[in-house]
Amino acid sequence: MPSALILGATGYLGLPLAQSLLRSGNYSVYGLARNSEKAKTLTKNEITPVIGDVNDPSSVSSVLSSAPIDLVIDATSAYESASGILKAVADASKSRMSKLGKENAPNVPKIGFVYISGSWVHGSVDGPVSEMLVPGTSMAKGKPAVAVGWRPAHEQAILRSQDVLDVAIVPADVDSRPGIIHVDDVVSGVHGVADRIHGLLGSWPVFDLVGEHVTVRETLEGVKKIMGVKAPLDFTGNQGNPFFEALGLVNNNQSSRANLVFGWQPKRKDFLLNLEKYVKAWTAFKEEQK
Repeated sequence: MPSALILGATGYLGLPLAQSLLRSGNYSVYGLARNSEKAKTLTKNEITPVIGDVNDPSSVSSVLSSAPIDLVIDATSAYESASGILKAVADASKSRMSKLGKENAPNVPKIGFVYISGSWVHGSVDGPVSEMLVPGTSMAKGKPAVAVGWRPAHEQAILRSQDVLDVAIVPADVDSRPGIIHVDDVVSGVHGVADRIHGLLGSWPVFDLVGEHVTVRETLEGVKKIMGVKAPLDFTGNQGNPFFEALGLVNNNQSSRANLVFGWQPKRKDFLLNLEKYVKAWTAFKEEQK
């Protein structure tokens, strides 16, 4: 049974992903936790906690040297430490391969590495966007959002590490527009990638995940109606805020390759029809945090 280490395992995406892998019965699942409180959350969910911090890649190295991890999934929002995480995983895999090679082991296995990226790397493009068009290169149709301007280079570094890692990149945004996707569908897509990480994803292991396309205006007008707001909606621009700029992008990426390669299709659709349910869930969550 393969062992998977989830980075960001107590987060909005990482926890349901860890639960999905565990419930399949096909994985032993470890989760990186910053402190004892986070570790308790993992323990309650039958996930083996390991104390560490993604902002300190040496803690990732420590876990990989002490536990038999076959697959690492980066479900964090780490910016500054992203390259350090990749290096830690690549170095651990290289060390393991070297050790087994000296023992004349046949078909030395690589550690798998799945990076959950986002569609903002594609920039704002009116027409359809394919993940075959490499972001940050002359092939790309648009420029990445300022907030993730560093990410195309990081994705290319991941792809260049295939000599020591089995890799996959999964751009998926639960908060992007107009391409939007429910967290449950992200989980099923990343789970499908994880199941095939060791040699079954083809020569270009990049898979955009999109549920449906909904504009910011449609969403906000719907929220206004649900919350009883009568004032007109007034768009004032991004005001120099990189996050607002990213939210305003026109993201027309597609998910056809995920469907072709491993049969993925989104199931949690009809975002606008279910908007009232999501607003109530968000309101209850915010109340719980007070």
